[in-house]
Amino acid sequence: MSDGPSEAAEAAGDSRHTLTEEERQWCLDLRKELEVQGIPEPEPRSDFFLAQFALIGKGKLDETVGRVKRYNEVISGEYGYKGANEALDTDSYGSCNKIFPGMMHMCAPQMAKQHPTMVADVRKYLPKRLNTEKGDIRNMMIDMMISLDSMSADLDDIRKGMCFVQQCQGMGMSNYSHKVEKEASKVYQDAYPVRYAMVPFVNIGLFFRVLIKFLKLFLKEKVRERILLCNDKDLYFAYGFDQATMPGCVGGSIAYETPEESHAEYDGVIRENLKRRDESIVKVKI
Repeated sequence: MSDGPSEAAEAAGDSRHTLTEEERQWCLDLRKELEVQGIPEPEPRSDFFLAQFALIGKGKLDETVGRVKRYNEVISGEYGYKGANEALDTDSYGSCNKIFPGMMHMCAPQMAKQHPTMVADVRKYLPKRLNTEKGDIRNMMIDMMISLDSMSADLDDIRKGMCFVQQCQGMGMSNYSHKVEKEASKVYQDAYPVRYAMVPFVNIGLFFRVLIKFLKLFLKEKVRERILLCNDKDLYFAYGFDQATMPGCVGGSIAYETPEESHAEYDGVIRENLKRRDESIVKVKI
C-alpha cells in the first residue's frame, strides 16, 4: 500500500485534494460498509472527512469502521462536536491557553516532509487549576479536537501525519492528571482519525521517564513507536526540525513577550489551517 499520492493522481490534479485510485477504493469500501451496518457517516459529513478516516485506516476496513463508531459515540455523541468552524465561536476554543497561559503553540510545518506541528509546554500545565464544575476538562477536549481538525487541513497533511512536541523539563506530579489523560486518550488515540509522525518528549526527567513507561501500557503500538525521548538540541540537529520556526520553550528562536502574544500566533495558524480545511471539504470528491 502506498504512503502518498501516486504519479497518476499528481498528474490528475493537486495532491492536496486528489485521492489516488487505491485511496478512493478505501473510501468507497468504507462508505458501503457503514451503510450495510447502519452506521452514520461522521459529522460534519463530507467526502473529505470520510476520506480522512479511510486514509488513516489504509484499507483496514474493520479498524476504520470501529474508529468511525468511536468518533460518533465520543466526539459527536458525548461532546456534541460538529466541527471546528462551529466550535470556534464557543468558550471551548483556546481554553488550554486560557487556563494555562502560554502552554500551546502551533508551528510552521516541520522536518523534510513538512509535518503539521504543535508544541505543548507541559511545565505550564497544572491540573489543580481545572474547575470541573465549569467544564474545564470538557472545554480542553473540544479545544484539542479543533487543533486536530486544523492539522488535518488537506489530504497531504493527513498522509504525512502530525508532530506533537512536548517540553517536559522539570515535570512532576503537579503537571499530570491520570483523569485528564484517560479522557484525552479517548479522543486523540481511539476516536479522532489522525496519524502521528513523531511525538517527541523533550528534556524529560526521571519522573517522566518512569511515567511514560506506565502510560505506554495504555497506548496503541503505532503511537508507542512514534514516541521519542530527546533533548531540545536533538530536535534540530538530529531530527531536522527548523529552529527558526519553533518556540523558545523547546529551544527554538521564536520568543513571545507575553502569553497573549503567543496565543495570537496560535489563533492565526489555527484559523488559516481551517480555511485550508474548508477548501478541502469543497474540492475533495470520492
